Amino acid sequence: MSADRYVVAGLGRARAEWFARVSGWATAASIPVEFVRCVSAVELRARLTSGRRFSAILVEGGVTGVDRDLLLLAREVGAAAVVVATEGARDWLELGAASILPEGFPTRGPPRHARRRGRAGVGADDDG
Repeated sequence: MSADRYVVAGLGRARAEWFARVSGWATAASIPVEFVRCVSAVELRARLTSGRRFSAILVEGGVTGVDRDLLLLAREVGAAAVVVATEGARDWLELGAASILPEGFPTRGPPRHARRRGRAGVGADDDG
């Protein structure tokens, strides 16, 4: 397996099917992702500002605290903000999301907007 992988922070309802599925894929090394599960928007903000580099955040649109400010923070630290949401619920792209996935998304890999990070999550981007 490559030394590079995606470092993705996730925030969703604890029993959300997509949240468990992505976590399982990451744990089984089925996808090159280190998935950091967060239990609240406060924890996600703390992780984003910790100095660790994240490729992306994968957040559920209906969770408390997922808003324009969180999406902006992700962008400021170089992480793509991908929102899992019901179509038409909110205009997430207008609020700053890089991409939107439907709740039942059949993900086969990380979002195309994400950047690979080095083994310790602090490496250089793929594209230089």
